[in-house]
Amino acid sequence: MVAMRDPRRLLREVPRTATSAGLISAVLGVAVATALIGWLRGHADIPNLSMLYLLVVLGLASAFGRAPAVLAAGLAFLAFNFFFVEPVHTFHVANPQEVLALGVLLLTAVVTGQLAAALRARAREAEAREHDVATLYELSQLLGREGPLDQRLALADRRLAALLGVAGWEVLLPDGDGRLAVRAAHGAHEQNDVLCLPLLAGERRLGVLRLVGWARQRSEGERELPRLQAAAGLLAQAVERDRLAREATDAEVLRRADQTKSALLSSVSHDLRTPLASIKASATSLLNEEVDWGRAARRELLLAIDEEADRLTRFVSRLLDLSRVEAGAAQPLKEWHAVAEILHGVAERLDSRGARVHLDLPDDLPLASVDYVMVQQIVANLVENALKYSPMEAPVEVRARALDGQLVIDVADRGAGGPPTERERIFEKFYRARERATQAPGTGIGLAVARGLAQAHGGELSYAPRPGGGSVFSVRLPLETGVREHAVP
Repeated sequence: MVAMRDPRRLLREVPRTATSAGLISAVLGVAVATALIGWLRGHADIPNLSMLYLLVVLGLASAFGRAPAVLAAGLAFLAFNFFFVEPVHTFHVANPQEVLALGVLLLTAVVTGQLAAALRARAREAEAREHDVATLYELSQLLGREGPLDQRLALADRRLAALLGVAGWEVLLPDGDGRLAVRAAHGAHEQNDVLCLPLLAGERRLGVLRLVGWARQRSEGERELPRLQAAAGLLAQAVERDRLAREATDAEVLRRADQTKSALLSSVSHDLRTPLASIKASATSLLNEEVDWGRAARRELLLAIDEEADRLTRFVSRLLDLSRVEAGAAQPLKEWHAVAEILHGVAERLDSRGARVHLDLPDDLPLASVDYVMVQQIVANLVENALKYSPMEAPVEVRARALDGQLVIDVADRGAGGPPTERERIFEKFYRARERATQAPGTGIGLAVARGLAQAHGGELSYAPRPGGGSVFSVRLPLETGVREHAVP
């Protein structure tokens, strides 16, 4: 008689990683199969009933993995020997041929369980990879969005934590002094198991991804590293993109600053030099004692000095207005004013004879709570611009009305108008449309100041081509109601 192995030894060989559910299922599955085999043997002569144990082993391997399947194979081997091999109810085998049959049963069960468990492991590995790919894609979408880097890292917080599968993570980037500082973080940060992955763009190191709680990944070996390195690569791309965007913004700011400086120097060189030259020439002529200037000639020279001084004053005032607008210091001091009075004042100052500026004002134009000086400056800049670029015989029309809770002031001319491609650029400081630049001298400040003052007033300034030729500049300012809404008499 051949003595069999102690079943307690088989139990000790079951891997400790088997779950409780798997172990219980293995015991119950073998018990059910044993009961079923016993019942079938008592009612029919069916050969190879031990194959029912293989079904149990396959099911356990597919559902719970290798350890429960191996346990079930061992239990099936012992149960079949104990209950169905003579002498029954012992672990001894009377017929040596039965030993071979039992060995084949055990070997088949173990091999079958191993194969099924391997297939299950590969299926789960494929599912895990599919999940990782989907998470990496979603992470790349979040990190690839427009916006500041900190905002994108905050959006990708949970996705990154799920992908890394650690207790916590930190992204460390160089600060202004070149020292690594935490830029974004998630979860726990004070543990001994730490893994640091470099954030690389080519050969350049951008920062460090610090993983806290690395023990689980470390136990699984190098299989986890590709996933973690892929996450680090996506973070490195986001950091590099942010750096390139900042460099591009800085380059654009420098380009525009250089463009503005060039435009300012060009404008100042012309608009300051011309009146200064005229003032200098007139003053030098008056100081020349060798010339006996008559009364009319002296007055003409003094008028030239006065006009050119006013021209210089207007230019400097516009530069100051522009600096106030850009600095956000242009705050309206609103009081109740008659809009018609403001517009009449502008017309009288710029066209004292009333030959070119035509006002179209309704009798029921309401009072408006506005900054008198701001509105006067806005309209004056628009009317000056219209007079400058319109034919001498063409009038400039100024219309005002209340519409949808707004005060609308239109300044219409019959000039050349603005090219469709430059209709927004004409409001940029120091910019002048190409067609206009050769028609009349100018600085390109007036429209920029007018729009800035309108926006500071809570309104807007827009341009539209005028039917039949010319331009229409429309100022829209909020029209407060409910206090003094009656019309101007």
